[in-house]
Amino acid sequence: RSASSGLRVPALPEQVEEARNELEDHADDKQRLWDLTFAFVRRAVNGIPITVLRPVRQPALFSLDSALQRIEIVGDSKEQSLTGGLSNVKDIWLAGERPDPAAAASQGIDEGEEERVVHIEVFAGGGVERWPMLVGTPEDAAEFVQALTVLRIYNIENEQAAGHK
Repeated sequence: RSASSGLRVPALPEQVEEARNELEDHADDKQRLWDLTFAFVRRAVNGIPITVLRPVRQPALFSLDSALQRIEIVGDSKEQSLTGGLSNVKDIWLAGERPDPAAAASQGIDEGEEERVVHIEVFAGGGVERWPMLVGTPEDAAEFVQALTVLRIYNIENEQAAGHK
């Protein structure tokens, strides 16, 4: 029966409230990720000091171009430098997400530094290269991975869309 026949359909306030809260949480998460990515971009365009952990531990600078399409790691030597498109990045992760004690020891990572290590894998020269790097704080490392992942996905989607035009 309809509500006009005198029968009231009860509201579902609990489910409605849960749905509203879920939408608000999603909007908050989306805004937080946008803010984090924007702050990272501002820093990365100007260059972020890092320590490259390959082949030996050396200071370097990580940067993004102003079009947000290319990354650059500039170290003291060619072995510690990388330039490439963000769409050539295969994966990005925190060392703590995929613990590898043997790799940590071979890369000279001291105890307590692992949570500051970011790994970037890039397609290069017909293969895949892993670029472990040490960044400022554990929070910086988490933001680095989140923001760079967003930018990587954005670049891949833009390239795919351009290819389908």
